[in-house]
Amino acid sequence: MENEEQKLLKSLDDLRARIKGTKEEIRSLELLQLEQVITTPRPISTDFSITEDSEDENLFEDQVAYYLSNLENIETESEEELLYLLPTPDTKNFDNLLLRLKLETIRKIKAINDLVSEDDTLTLEDLTFVKEQIDINKRLLTVIDKYMQEPELIAENTQNKLILVPSTTGKITPLEHLKNIPIDLYPSITSLLESIKNGTFKNVRHFFTGSISEVRDLSRGTRILFDRVGPDSYAVIGILVKKTQQNSAYRERTSNLARNYQTVLPGLKTAMMEDGFEAERTFQEKCLWEALKTDDKEKRGNSYGKNRRKSK
Repeated sequence: MENEEQKLLKSLDDLRARIKGTKEEIRSLELLQLEQVITTPRPISTDFSITEDSEDENLFEDQVAYYLSNLENIETESEEELLYLLPTPDTKNFDNLLLRLKLETIRKIKAINDLVSEDDTLTLEDLTFVKEQIDINKRLLTVIDKYMQEPELIAENTQNKLILVPSTTGKITPLEHLKNIPIDLYPSITSLLESIKNGTFKNVRHFFTGSISEVRDLSRGTRILFDRVGPDSYAVIGILVKKTQQNSAYRERTSNLARNYQTVLPGLKTAMMEDGFEAERTFQEKCLWEALKTDDKEKRGNSYGKNRRKSK
């Protein structure tokens, strides 16, 4: 089995060598630039464009990058919590994803061990931290192996919680966005939201420094920015339409949304701990699904305000 894994690791290196190039260089630039967007309060005029490619290989690499971002700084050895970070059985490329995540975890453990053996300046504190990281990743490896044999470890019909992110003025951003999106795109948006809800994350891409990602309908141009804020809770940051691959308006809006999200996130996390939050969250999510129904052509994204007034 060890020899087989070594062969797979070599194949993985070969694959990485083949797919490196313009797209990866652009992505590296994008990550650097978006880090500046999130950490710098003033507007900046950098180019956040990424080459869109419909090839399965690139979509798969985007999936891998998303799940690796979830696993980057894990602090738990709990099987239940680790399973939340892995793809659900209904996810596209499920088997290949799990195998790739297993190989990347093996690679990470090896890299940590190599660091320890090569660096004789590590302090006792450093070594303690390193040991914790090795233990956590070995536990993750055990969980992945078990999950590969028993996909039923994650219950069917996953139902994640959606938290609608407000603006700094208190408006519910996703509902506000719906007001300016053509109704004929609502089914596409519904499908993307459902993929966050059921944990399959359609055409997911992790492209912000930090934890922000997006799900995409490549044929209709719809995008939903989101962030994982709890084991089964996801903040819906914004609903957008990218009309072209070089859409400056889209780049500007994603930058502004990232900036707004970083501003309201501390307050959002505090609110999540308060009594009554779950009831309000459930109500807002219900309003979102109601707003997306296309049988009533007059129904738009402002249903939250209408329903809220009626409920008083």
